[in-house]
Amino acid sequence: MDMEGSWARAAGEKQWIYDDVGSGEPILFIHGLGCLRSAWAPQYELMNGYRLICPALRGHDESPVIENISLAAFARDIIELMDKLGIENAHICGLSLGGLVAQEMYRMAPERVKSLILVNTFAYIPRPVAEASLWRCYWKLGVMTTKVYIEQVINECLFNLFNPDLRKQLRSAFYIRRETYMPSAKAGAYADFRDLLPEIKVPVLLIGGSHDRVTPPVLQTSMYRKIPCAEIEILPRTGHMSNIENAKDFNRKVRWFLERK
Repeated sequence: MDMEGSWARAAGEKQWIYDDVGSGEPILFIHGLGCLRSAWAPQYELMNGYRLICPALRGHDESPVIENISLAAFARDIIELMDKLGIENAHICGLSLGGLVAQEMYRMAPERVKSLILVNTFAYIPRPVAEASLWRCYWKLGVMTTKVYIEQVINECLFNLFNPDLRKQLRSAFYIRRETYMPSAKAGAYADFRDLLPEIKVPVLLIGGSHDRVTPPVLQTSMYRKIPCAEIEILPRTGHMSNIENAKDFNRKVRWFLERK
């Protein structure tokens, strides 16, 4: 996304791709599997009061880094970016795969996290369910063009399937890199943060979509029961990409949560 505040900075061989807009307390927004950092564009209204930093995960977007795809590597990259930007700690908001990366960041460096906003995500799914999901992805990528695959993903993500504006927004939010997509999916599918949840000491906001078929709200509800200082919001008539499909309510819930914390 070409805009003021979009940067690609190198330090030695390390390179980060990120957007940095607004001013105030920093919020790091971590995108989901196969998404661009521009998937957070509907949240840019929050830059009236907050500094929004939207990095591209390795293997995604324009990131030149395609090796060592793992939750730990994703989390380390973002912590190093915080170091580079001189950010001691920040509010961390992650959607789907990004929510898993946010949990991994808290496990690795809890002192860097002011609060967690975990969106349309989970802490654990049983291995047979994970393997079945991965198999479906492998199969679809093997028989579909990238364009058709993205349309399938959109169908799975949206509640309002026939809204042309929403479909257009989601098309612009996804970019499938075939060499890194499945390693990234596998990194997320086998995540297990069940032991971490009771140890989280910062405020947590869980956001789900009432009609999310990818990460159903029961997954966020199970997390809510285990995190001591959590709040939960299930947005009505909303699918997996709640920050896009229900951006108005999403932004309102996030701002309300942060202002109270």
